[in-house]
Amino acid sequence: MRPYFCIFVITLYLFGIQSCKRQSQSSANDEPATDRLLKTETITVKSNPTVVSLLSYGLSDYCHNNRCIYSYNYKEHAIDILDLKTDTVSRSISLESEGPNAVMRELHGLQVYSPDTIVTYDFVAIKIIDSVGNVISKIELPDNGFSRIDCNVRSNISDFKIDMDNHTILYPIKQPGKNEIIEYDFAEKNVVNHIALKNPIHEGYYGFMDYPNVSFYKDCIIYNYPFEANVYIYDRKSDSTRMISPKSKFTDKCIKEYDGKFVEELSWYGATNCFYSPLYLIPGKDCFVRITLGAGLAHEI
Repeated sequence: MRPYFCIFVITLYLFGIQSCKRQSQSSANDEPATDRLLKTETITVKSNPTVVSLLSYGLSDYCHNNRCIYSYNYKEHAIDILDLKTDTVSRSISLESEGPNAVMRELHGLQVYSPDTIVTYDFVAIKIIDSVGNVISKIELPDNGFSRIDCNVRSNISDFKIDMDNHTILYPIKQPGKNEIIEYDFAEKNVVNHIALKNPIHEGYYGFMDYPNVSFYKDCIIYNYPFEANVYIYDRKSDSTRMISPKSKFTDKCIKEYDGKFVEELSWYGATNCFYSPLYLIPGKDCFVRITLGAGLAHEI
């Protein structure tokens, strides 16, 4: 088990979101600005596996309407609803494997808008289900790119953003030699925009962590590579990217490149190196949180 993790509380000038509202004359190829970081605080937390065991949960989302956490239980192929008022699993939504309400494969994406509007991604399609698991609607993604919607701390954690009014979805894909975000119009079944993501400052081979973590906030796309501390903010309105470099006395700016020769070594590489998570917005606050998992020793994992 990883012996510790760090929580970085990152306070920015609205994390560059104010600057996202301003129109910039710079292009996406300009050197990223680094002057928006105001403050970072780091909290180190030692792991305690006896506190709670959530080994069956791959990904989760919080629903403000009922103060519940919806967590995908991959062992049961179900969504467990954890009620924060009672600290119990109030009920589960069983996902069907066949038929008109099928969510056929393991979930890689989960967003909860309300108890009756739960958006899932099963590596086949985006499916919106209700509170009992009935599929309300389905969005087939184009096959011209390898989707990187995922939640895997040995690889990457990337989200998606649906705009129901304009019938579009933003999500990351992997193309040969590059990572990008595509905007897909699911009503017209057409890709309407390609957004190239900048390469990391520390280019190299980092095993399965070569893919960026991606999250969305208003008109900005926030992304980082799991093996380095830098964070990149792309402003869709101005078509510009800026970079910030949070510093920590607990972790390096970048992990060491993978230099193994065997598949077994590659499997351990992700577990024995630290992992920089995406940034998560704290609702109602002008700051974000990033969780950095500490490196573990092979005999402890």
